[in-house]
Amino acid sequence: MVDYNIIGSNLKRKIIRFSEEVSSALSRPKFKFISQMIYGILASGSCLLSEIGRKLDEKTSLKKIIDRLSRNLKDFNEKNRDVLLE
Repeated sequence: MVDYNIIGSNLKRKIIRFSEEVSSALSRPKFKFISQMIYGILASGSCLLSEIGRKLDEKTSLKKIIDRLSRNLKDFNEKNRDVLLE
């Protein structure tokens, strides 16, 4: 019998490890944003913030999650992009 909880936690751990490698030069909040976005996009199969927010399974309201993700996405600027590409 397949234990999907173990598969899911292993996948999330690998995504976080990948996010750490990609965003090693960024601050902790930016790292958390990147890891949540990567996980949400992969889990939902969509790039819509509402779908990503639903897959994050947080206790806060979906509206607040979407607001936070959109604010972080708006604050992500050219300087952060250049650090990621190094």
